[in-house]
Amino acid sequence: MFSQTIICGPIVCLYKGNGVRHGPERWNLSSSFLTNIICLMRNFIKRKFVSWKLLKQRPTLPPLCPMDGIPSSPSIGSNLSHQKQAEVLLKQIYTNQSERQILERKLKNLRELNQNDKYIPSIKEMEYASRIAWRNATRCIGRLLWSGLLVRDKRSCFKADDIFKEIKEHLAIATNQGNIRSVITVFAPISKDPDLIISPQLIRYAGYRYNDKEIIGDPENFKLTKLALDNGWAPPKNEFDLLPVIIRTSSGSHKLYKHLDDSVLEVKILHPSIEGFNDLNLKWYAVPAISNMFLDAFGDLYPVIFNGWYMGTEIGSRNLSDPYRYDKLPKIGNLMGLDISDETTMWRDRALVELNYAVVSSFKKANVSIIDHHNASREFLEFIANEHAAGRDINANWSWTVPPVSGSLTPQFHLNFQDKELKPAFVHSNLNKIIT
Repeated sequence: MFSQTIICGPIVCLYKGNGVRHGPERWNLSSSFLTNIICLMRNFIKRKFVSWKLLKQRPTLPPLCPMDGIPSSPSIGSNLSHQKQAEVLLKQIYTNQSERQILERKLKNLRELNQNDKYIPSIKEMEYASRIAWRNATRCIGRLLWSGLLVRDKRSCFKADDIFKEIKEHLAIATNQGNIRSVITVFAPISKDPDLIISPQLIRYAGYRYNDKEIIGDPENFKLTKLALDNGWAPPKNEFDLLPVIIRTSSGSHKLYKHLDDSVLEVKILHPSIEGFNDLNLKWYAVPAISNMFLDAFGDLYPVIFNGWYMGTEIGSRNLSDPYRYDKLPKIGNLMGLDISDETTMWRDRALVELNYAVVSSFKKANVSIIDHHNASREFLEFIANEHAAGRDINANWSWTVPPVSGSLTPQFHLNFQDKELKPAFVHSNLNKIIT
């Protein structure tokens, strides 16, 4: 298969001169602490060089090391029993030779389950599954730090009041006074019939439609806003009203929970030089916490809340710019003195760049975590180098990893990826669909 002799072992990969360790999670127990540290530092420097080199030439993917040994994951939609899915994931978790007896005991217990019984993972196993689900997320450009995800195991939470208590705690930990932490909170599985969060994100701005021409707020949240209004919410009806968190109980009723005034960190979007920009009174929240997805792992679905931090274009190029969202580009173009009646003036492009600059600079000035699309792309290349050195092929959705501004200036624009969604994974379900 390969034209050269491959000297490759479970600790150090020498395939085509990679000279790096197999994955950040592995540690050579037979070597000294100093030897391990030197190897890790060498690995870090090598991968930084690989990602830098890719930025300076026509992008090509680094070689894929043939040394793997980790069982392949089932893809989403594959027809495997829930117990077989649990078996595959357990084999991924307990890969070290020293854990062989643990794995055999786990597999024995799994085989003794009745056909309809679900495997109950340990805290360690749930932590591993959550992190691997992030690593498998093909639409995410920011997977470099997947192994550092903070996992909160709250599978004992079934009821709405308890769930909202954990929501408040999750936001406090994630916000971290602006130094955003990547956090996931895992709730009781669907097999236990828990109450479910309906809100797509913990923090959303309301949208009100009076007629086709009079729209206030975020049009994307019309349905969620109507559901809140129908259940007794009485907002001031301004452009950036924080929606309450909506939880559907197992009986089908809805419970609304308002955020406390100091529990949501928001950033005012300001521009240092465009006159009149700051009078637009733009702002956005700091923590993008997804709350309507499920962790598909061990043959069960677990409701989760998870967050990273924003890439600037998510706010500047989408949330505030899309014609079907806040649609602020025409106003910004006018403030810049551009002729917005003539597309050849490139007024949209010029206004878009300035809005993105305003978003990133405002977050940085407020000391709130954010990353621009160029640095995010560099980190994505580093993630690819890590995965290939570990013997894992990269799966990515091209249209999601290429940013919505300056796409061709980023290396992933010039690359092709396979887009195979593997389990464990974060998935949507009709179980918590918004119904008005």
